[in-house]
Amino acid sequence: MKRNTSYNLLHGLTGVVLIAFAVVLQIKANFGLDSLNALYGNLSLITGFSFGFFSICLGFFFVLTHAWVAKKPINWGALVIAFLIGSSVDFFIRFLFPHLSADTLQMRLLLFVVGIILYGIGIALLIFSKMPSPLEEWQFAVQALTGQSVANSKFLADLSLFALALCAGLASHIGWGQIQIGTLLITMSIGKIISRTLKFLET
Repeated sequence: MKRNTSYNLLHGLTGVVLIAFAVVLQIKANFGLDSLNALYGNLSLITGFSFGFFSICLGFFFVLTHAWVAKKPINWGALVIAFLIGSSVDFFIRFLFPHLSADTLQMRLLLFVVGIILYGIGIALLIFSKMPSPLEEWQFAVQALTGQSVANSKFLADLSLFALALCAGLASHIGWGQIQIGTLLITMSIGKIISRTLKFLET
């Protein structure tokens, strides 16, 4: 099926909103975040700057690093996505977070599960729209630096984010911070959610 620019844009922006909303649900559930968002979260806890601030700044860093190491033009679209996701997360934290109830274990589990599902759907929508993401830019940068395959580069990129999040937490007063059991659960399940969502979108 041929897709026009407006069609892609609608799916991409919906994906951005779902990703941001899902991250806030996961933060509220307090079972941990995936490696990328755990890095943002730990830096936010350490410095007091907002989660979205680091989402934007590191997103820009990933994009600029890829452009530098691969000797390619800056992917301005990925910069826009980084800004939109970071701004949306901060918006939801400010206006939605105080009204989310997570007083019981059951409610926390519900928020966490819904957060994982929406996060996977949001990423799938972003991929489906063919709009770039800062995480992909980091994976491409790692591939350009190491010369590894796409699969190995993705693993190394994820591992580097996990290591940075862990080091940031352990080097400060917060310990593991946003790296918890949920980090493992998200890592194990998110790929399947993305894959199934893409299959649905492509039918």
